[in-house]
Amino acid sequence: MNPVFRIKTTFAALALSIGLLGTAWAGSEIPLTPAAIGPADSRQGSPNVATDGRDFLAAWIDSRGIYATRVSSAGEVLDGTGIRIPINPLAWNPSIVAVLWTGETYAIIHTYQMYQRTLTLVARVSRFGEWADGPRVILERVPYAAASNGRLVVISTDREIYVTDSEFQDFRRIALSSGAREQLAASNGSTFLVATNSPAEVPNWVDLTPIDATGEAGVTSRDKAVSRITFLVSAGEDYLLRLEDSTGSRLLRIAPDGTVKSVVALPNASAIINTSAVFVQERFLLMTGLRRDSFDVVITLNAVDGTLNQPETVLQPGRPGFAQSPKIAWNGSRALVVWTDPTESRVIGVIAGPDAQPKTAPFHLARSAARQHSTVIATGGEYDLVAWIERSEARAVLVDAAGQPRGDSVRIATADGSSVISNLQLLFDGSEYVMFWKTNGGVFSKRIDDATGLPQDPVLSAGAWTSFHVVRTDDGLFLFGERNSMVWVVPLPRSGGLPGDAVAISPSGMLATNPRAAWNGSEWLVVWHELVKVDDYQFYPIYQVSVLARRVSRGLVPLEIEPIGIARRTFSALPVPPQVSTDGVDFVVAWTQTVLVNDSPAGLLARHVPARGSPGKPNLVVPGTFLDAHAMVWDGRRYAIGFAHEEYTLPSDLFLTYAGPDGAGSGVKLAISATPEQDVYLSLVARGPGLIRLAYSRTVIEPEYGGVLRAFLRDIDPPRRRAVVAR
Repeated sequence: MNPVFRIKTTFAALALSIGLLGTAWAGSEIPLTPAAIGPADSRQGSPNVATDGRDFLAAWIDSRGIYATRVSSAGEVLDGTGIRIPINPLAWNPSIVAVLWTGETYAIIHTYQMYQRTLTLVARVSRFGEWADGPRVILERVPYAAASNGRLVVISTDREIYVTDSEFQDFRRIALSSGAREQLAASNGSTFLVATNSPAEVPNWVDLTPIDATGEAGVTSRDKAVSRITFLVSAGEDYLLRLEDSTGSRLLRIAPDGTVKSVVALPNASAIINTSAVFVQERFLLMTGLRRDSFDVVITLNAVDGTLNQPETVLQPGRPGFAQSPKIAWNGSRALVVWTDPTESRVIGVIAGPDAQPKTAPFHLARSAARQHSTVIATGGEYDLVAWIERSEARAVLVDAAGQPRGDSVRIATADGSSVISNLQLLFDGSEYVMFWKTNGGVFSKRIDDATGLPQDPVLSAGAWTSFHVVRTDDGLFLFGERNSMVWVVPLPRSGGLPGDAVAISPSGMLATNPRAAWNGSEWLVVWHELVKVDDYQFYPIYQVSVLARRVSRGLVPLEIEPIGIARRTFSALPVPPQVSTDGVDFVVAWTQTVLVNDSPAGLLARHVPARGSPGKPNLVVPGTFLDAHAMVWDGRRYAIGFAHEEYTLPSDLFLTYAGPDGAGSGVKLAISATPEQDVYLSLVARGPGLIRLAYSRTVIEPEYGGVLRAFLRDIDPPRRRAVVAR
């Protein structure tokens, strides 16, 4: 069973055991598009590979975590959307040390840092792709190399060599004569050899540590190395170690006891760097690496006596500066070579024969559904409309009264060149839907038919804004945006032409950002963040953040001389924008604060702002740290507030809560999405008294998707009784 499913199942069982799910969850979750599986659009790197003698297992670092998949000798990817190896959310700098076949299972030995500690972990997968064990911590050391003889595993770390059984339960320690970051380990199926090198030392030496079939270390010997060691493989009973320097490469044949038996030159081999190799047939090496001059990924056939060096076969043209190491595994008849595509940061594989010729075209190892994020929803037309960003496009789909998508999603906008689409906003202007988005070139909009979901021409420019928020009134559309560290409002034409004149909302000289606005039918309440720089941390400025507001007339004239202080200097880091909504008369502003301020506890807070009067006292709606309010709307009875629990790198869960017309919290906390992953991007609309429709993105851990953010919809009926979710 996938371990993430175990985590999710455990979460659900726990919730049921304390009586939460019956009242905490409302409405069924509806996916907005089916899962179309293709090459994963995540960033991938540092692949490694092993074989059980028949198939292969490749693993790599992925922006979604660590992933693995089995590959047949014919080049068929056997595990669909991959096998997920969860990483602790607080971990950073993950890397894969080795992928090994240990006789019964594959072992994926990996490492990461957490709380100033380096942890080495193992995850084990059967030859059938079934989860066997882990990931679990096995060492608190820095590992550099590992090898298996099918019964024992040797792990070489910064100061010691560890010998363990194939289930990684019992460990024995062998001290290294000198620590080194450049380390290699190999097994001939019985014994082991560990080679270490310190190229920064003068003179530098290669230390050769033999280990017998029982895990006992022999006498360490030394051989002088001019530059570096590049690969170590078994060749029958002996081992082959390649040494490299500026003049070329040497191949050492080493006996199981660590004695160097012979040294030969590898002609032209110095042109290939970042090399890995396997021993095939009787006296040949399949060697893969990067050409020094072009960084092409190549594979070549070499005789171990130096008599043959076949011209390299290019597996993929490279790019200067691309320096990831291709890896190779040999199952007895074919090899799997894996590397990272230099242009797309995707893991690629090729099956090659013993003659170093490809038997398949390059294929993607990582597969999943496309990532969907920045989900937004709007209502008011014949059907509701949900939009999101998918790859480099903004897409949208109509949904009916039951929340079911009406057909396939439609592309609304595409990023050009180096531009990136962000800041999606969606609203109904009385006749059609209008989508707004931001790229490097500014803010743009496009109209969408509310009956067909099809985009209408042309694309309109709304100018250059750092952040923005668009609101509809009976007078048209108004954009509240940040430019030159000030908040402005500008009327937008319905079609064609230029935006109207911009009117300043925030005072001159104030660093203002993240504007949001609400219209009650006669006046605006505009809220924003005021930033006051207090420090720099590793080139990143640290700000104190206040929430300020100003009422603005229909004629776009500010009604206060000085802004209204909603929350004064409540943050030490930049949070999500404050939220504001109206019941048609007064306003409520919602925001989050992460620390205790003036006896006001951390959590999600709300404050009532009368149309013509002073704001009320702050109300604590939901206590807790790192709560981010993403959306708020008046549903005809109360204010519905969608928020996330985002504790830096911890999993982010999505919730819905309510506040009364006076901003007082209701005590209701409905779980919208709670997985062991990051669930973000929440948007909501009111479809009637007490009826809330939410669109959101959550990381889908079900294997048919592949562990990516996907867009979903939920309908929330009016709460009938108190429902509280404890974290």
